[in-house]
Amino acid sequence: MRAAAAPPAVTGARREIERRLRRTALAYAVWLAGYEIVGRCAAALPGHDLSLPLDAAIPFVPAWVWVYQLTYLLPFLAPFAIEDGARFDRALRAILLAAITAYPIYLCLPVAFPHPALGESLAERALALERRLDVPNGGNHLPSLHVANAFILYLAVRGQRLGRLGDRAALGLATAIAASTLLLKQHIVVDVIAGGLWAAGAWWSAADRHFVRITISIRRLLARPSAVALSPIARDEPTPCTSSSSAFRPVETR
Repeated sequence: MRAAAAPPAVTGARREIERRLRRTALAYAVWLAGYEIVGRCAAALPGHDLSLPLDAAIPFVPAWVWVYQLTYLLPFLAPFAIEDGARFDRALRAILLAAITAYPIYLCLPVAFPHPALGESLAERALALERRLDVPNGGNHLPSLHVANAFILYLAVRGQRLGRLGDRAALGLATAIAASTLLLKQHIVVDVIAGGLWAAGAWWSAADRHFVRITISIRRLLARPSAVALSPIARDEPTPCTSSSSAFRPVETR
């Protein structure tokens, strides 16, 4: 017997999920390429240790590596949890905006700090692999995009298909991921705070009404001939990237 055809609504929903997954994979590839290039450039620059006394008080707990790695899966789960197509588009824009605006900070203020030595447990081996695949110490720390992406995805799925209990679980997961970056010594406190602020700013900026205004403003700024002529670089004046500050402690990066 011939199988009954799926209802049009089911077919349409399936196609929408497939479309979202393809767009997520493309955005992920673009994000990863930029992250790797900027991170390796930043790691080659002199790093600054911005650790606080609170960082030293936070214990090193390798078992949290399993929570930490959930961030890599969340972007591919979000298409199933988001009902509104416009909200899904906003989430992709926010993730890319967070990365693009973080890149200049990575290059102007590379942050580096000591990482604990690892043992032979399964969690520590997983963390060692994480470190090998990640950009070298000194690249892409402040703000933490691990934290920013986790909270952007929480904001995206909130009030959608998960229900009230699911929304609370999503918030708890984002908070746990932020905590994991500290417990694994992958980030320091200032990185995590900045990552949370970056998530809020990117999510706000990615809203349709704000995104259009920001895009128009950038185009107008770039269209002004005086924008280049009056820039600090054109006048050979010191910029935050070229000036030094005694407030930061330079450390060697490996």
